[in-house]
Amino acid sequence: MTQKRVCTHPTVVDAVATAAMNSTNDTVAGPTSIFDRYPSTTELVEKFVPTAPLVERWILPLWYIIGLTGNPVSAIVWFGRRMRRNNSSAIYLGSLAVSDVIFLLLHLLYSLNTVWGYQYLSVVLVLGFTVERYTAVCHPFLKEKWCTVRRACFIVVVFVVLSVALSAAQIYIWTYNEEQKSCNHRPVATEGDESSFFNIWTWSVDMVVFAALPLIVLVFNALVLREIIKLSNNGVITRQQAAPAAPTTRPPH
Repeated sequence: MTQKRVCTHPTVVDAVATAAMNSTNDTVAGPTSIFDRYPSTTELVEKFVPTAPLVERWILPLWYIIGLTGNPVSAIVWFGRRMRRNNSSAIYLGSLAVSDVIFLLLHLLYSLNTVWGYQYLSVVLVLGFTVERYTAVCHPFLKEKWCTVRRACFIVVVFVVLSVALSAAQIYIWTYNEEQKSCNHRPVATEGDESSFFNIWTWSVDMVVFAALPLIVLVFNALVLREIIKLSNNGVITRQQAAPAAPTTRPPH
């Protein structure tokens, strides 16, 4: 009998385990007894959240189709010679498209068994692009120095190394169970409950990558928008747009 694999994000599993403990009549039940009763997190989710497989079955293929079609086109456009010539923004946006394609391919392969929910690179790439746009709009005199194609390529490489380093911790947290034919948390990583390495690492990294960084991106975008509105009110943008339309030939005498 084959096992079905469903989405088993750690926070979902923890919530399901809590619900399972609250619903049992065993007064001494704890996380250990619950996971002894359901050795696989897949079985636990299927037992208490039976609708989870439906989400995975219908929503994920839609995202695969959209992402694996649109992102390659976006990468080709942004990495084109005309777009990336003296345009550092094209490096960030093209790298973001490539990052999303790689993530979707790995996600597709892994979701044949279960769903992997960690993706750090896209978040930091969006941050890098946003800071680059902020510099270009709000500090135009620094644009020539900081917003270069060479510097953008260097920053993208740094972001890739940083994302790989953050993701490497998952190698320690997860292990493959030969008997259950599924990936489960490594026992040593979950020892100590709330003070375990798994909880501390997951909460710390997720709060920074998926909460703090998006807020920083939002702040920079707000500053860019405010600067654009200020320039528009002062007529700077209007004059710049109207300049190419000015006649280039001398008027007749």
